[in-house]
Amino acid sequence: MVKRNYKMVLTSLLMLTLLVATGFAVTTTNAAPAHEGEESIVVAFDLGHHGYHARESDVSRGVYEQFEAWGYTVVNITEFNSSSLANVDILITFAPRYSIDLPQFTADELQALKNWFNQGEKAVWVTGDSDFGDTNGTVAAGLNDLLIALESNVLVEQASVESELNAGAEYRVRPGTFNTEDDYVAENFYKDNVDLSATGFFHGPAPLIGRLSNGTLVKLENNDAFFNEYKVHWIIAATNNATYKSWINRHSLEGLEYQVHDQDEEGSFVMMTAQEKQVTNGESRLVVSGEAIMTLYRNMLNTTDEYGNPSVNLDLVKNTMEWLSFKVEATTPEEEGGGIVPGFEFIITIIGLAAIIPTINVIRKRK
Repeated sequence: MVKRNYKMVLTSLLMLTLLVATGFAVTTTNAAPAHEGEESIVVAFDLGHHGYHARESDVSRGVYEQFEAWGYTVVNITEFNSSSLANVDILITFAPRYSIDLPQFTADELQALKNWFNQGEKAVWVTGDSDFGDTNGTVAAGLNDLLIALESNVLVEQASVESELNAGAEYRVRPGTFNTEDDYVAENFYKDNVDLSATGFFHGPAPLIGRLSNGTLVKLENNDAFFNEYKVHWIIAATNNATYKSWINRHSLEGLEYQVHDQDEEGSFVMMTAQEKQVTNGESRLVVSGEAIMTLYRNMLNTTDEYGNPSVNLDLVKNTMEWLSFKVEATTPEEEGGGIVPGFEFIITIIGLAAIIPTINVIRKRK
């Protein structure tokens, strides 16, 4: 009888140890297939709303073919309603803008978009542009209406990023700062063939800014508290000596609705983020970038830009689309709080097995 109890206790302890170790292993997994067995993921290109990069020359030259080669089904939409969004998994905007002559999103459209997003496992990639030239700040104003409707904590600032690390002009920014210290970003957005030494290419990007739950606008540079609280990951930033420029008024920033930086301020301005949003039915995802890098404007989607410089954008876009497709798991609570160190489950197993030895000795003594 004692021998039978001994075996039962030993078996129970071994099973408990393995379950604990397996549990830790599961919580630290960063990638898992989604939509397995389902039809192709549907990506909608928003070609309405006066998108600055929705022009045929920017989108048609191979962009559809590239997305289809990655396994996506691409459709075009020109307005947001329950019908146009019904079968869509991912929505991509191309720097929509508005003014008196270019109407903004209607209230009905924004509500339809919000209803769709709140279904869960939906994703939106919102792309912006600088306020240079004839855009006159309308890109940021239109985009932010959309982002606020989706309760995004990242907005687009009404300005431009300029950098000495460029493709022949300061507004042709080659990002020089990558978030390699964030394991989640490194493993999911920089994976496979992304060569960070090539630095990428953003042609005339806008800087991104944070929006707190009370509506207060904040800078994103070195703002870890913001990123942790709102589950935002920054993906791409400019070099440390990049310059903030507002082209709407070169001497005064008064009257700008979305502005937190100062004219000619230097910094590593964030130009691309990813956010996990808790919605009515689970989680949906948002990517915001200060430029439409998935278009072929100045060959931004290519591995070499129009100016002959190497670009990582093709692989970066591919990885970003996989994240938006929910082929990558969300950040786990353990990761946010510092995380379980990879391989730590092995240590837990060893500790658990070591704990069995005293138990065995006790049982033997009782025999």
